Amino acid sequence: MGTKAQNNPIPEAQIAPQGAAQPPKQKPWPIIGLIVLVLLLLGTTSYFAYQNYQLKKKISQYQPPPSLAVNIPTPVPTASIPKTVDSKPTLEPITDWKIYTNDKYNFTFKYPGDWEYQENYSKTQNAIDYLQITLAKSEYFNPIPKGNPLITITVTETVDQDKLSVYQNTKVVKTIVIGGITAEERKHATSTADFKYVTFINNGNTYEIESQMHSQSTDHQEVFDQILSTLNFRVF
Repeated sequence: MGTKAQNNPIPEAQIAPQGAAQPPKQKPWPIIGLIVLVLLLLGTTSYFAYQNYQLKKKISQYQPPPSLAVNIPTPVPTASIPKTVDSKPTLEPITDWKIYTNDKYNFTFKYPGDWEYQENYSKTQNAIDYLQITLAKSEYFNPIPKGNPLITITVTETVDQDKLSVYQNTKVVKTIVIGGITAEERKHATSTADFKYVTFINNGNTYEIESQMHSQSTDHQEVFDQILSTLNFRVF
């Protein structure tokens, strides 16, 4: 007779249920990466903190070289200095100055109240009409000023400068404006006197304004400049 096979029972613990999923194994890389990132941040922060500390330490210990050190003196209050007042009167061509008017050539100017003038209409050697006005202090007119400081205004009816003696042996020193007209200032000196000329052309006429003085008289020069400043041409 054949023998029957014996069926040995399998323990329940060893019997795996069919179809049950195995749990996945977790990898450690994310945690390691996070730890490395934190360590990098801590290292970077510590490095910059150390560099900032060293910089502040160097700045606090810095001493400028003697050549660059600047000593700023403490300002000392000083007493106010009174202004010097010039007692010399300023000539003002306003109230007591007279007015000269020429209807032929249509110009006017002012001159000091204690001055006089003389007019002379004549012709030059070249038969050119001209007007000469002589101005000087009243005490010098006896009957005509000679050898004294004076001012002359000459109007010549020509623009041919070669025929006028004022353009000979004189040189232009600067350009000025008189009555809205550009003029040239000239100078000439001799052994006895200094001459100053202002020349310009207007309406076909040549104007020569001359200052003659035998010394560097400041008053005379001021009067000459102020007469020039009041010269104007009338427009009709």
